[in-house]
Amino acid sequence: MFQVGRDLERQKCGGCNWEVAKVYLMAESQEAADREYEESGAEDGEPRGLCGECMCEMLAEGNYTIDNEPNECPKCGKKFEVVSLGSDYKIEGCPEHREFDRTHKL
Repeated sequence: MFQVGRDLERQKCGGCNWEVAKVYLMAESQEAADREYEESGAEDGEPRGLCGECMCEMLAEGNYTIDNEPNECPKCGKKFEVVSLGSDYKIEGCPEHREFDRTHKL
C-alpha cells in the first residue's frame, strides 16, 4: 500500500468523494501506485486514490490480512517477510533475489 498524490495539498477520495490530505493505492511498488494513480485521472482529469478510512474499510470487507511471518531466502539466507495481497493469496520473496518470489493460494 502506497501513498499517492503526495505533491497535492488536498484531493478527492475515490470511495467517499471527500476532500482529504492523503490518499492510498495498493500496488507492488511506489512507481506502480503512482502510475495507476495518474492513469485513474484519464477519464475526468482528477486522479483518485482511497482515503485512510475507505482503504481500511475495503481491506476489512475483503478479508485482507497482513502477515509478518519471517522467511529466509534459499540463495543468500537473508530474512524477509511474507506479504499478503488480496484475500486468498500471498507473495513472498527476497528483495535481492526476486526469482524466489512465489504466489500461492492460502
